[in-house]
Order: sequence, then C-alpha cells, then structure tokens
Amino acid sequence: MKLLKKRLLAINKNFKFYTNRLESCDIVKPERRDILDSGLPYEADVISNLEYAQKEPRLTYRGILYCLPNKLKQNEMEELGLREWN
Repeated sequence: MKLLKKRLLAINKNFKFYTNRLESCDIVKPERRDILDSGLPYEADVISNLEYAQKEPRLTYRGILYCLPNKLKQNEMEELGLREWN
C-alpha cells in the first residue's frame, strides 16, 4: 500500500481503500480441477504461482485492493465481504 497510495490519491484524492476479508478469499489450489473450475488456464505459470501461494497463509490469503470514490457503510462492507484498508 505504501507504494500505491500516493499515486492512487493523485488520480482521485477522495479514494477510499478496501480489501476483501479473509473469510471472503477464494482459494484456488494448484490442482487441475480447481484451476479449471476457477476459469484460470491450466498452464505451468499458473500452477507455479498457485504452488508458491500455498507455502504459507500470508501468501495464500492475499486480497484484492479496491479503490472507491465514496465511503461504504458498514452493512455494505459486510455484504460485499470487504474491510477498510488504510
């Protein structure tokens, strides 16, 4: 976030930052069926990245950063499975 926040705020100074909560992370295992079911291509690079992500929880449960121009209400964050990210 330290690398991105300043640049993102230069685009829109009102951006609010959110990421998904741990329980809302979709985990794709490096197995053929899981990869294909997720819509990802079954390729060496994808398999390698997923195997790397399975090494430890901090890698496995990475979230997506959402930049929104307005603040979400608590019930909206809960419904979307998001949390504020500062």
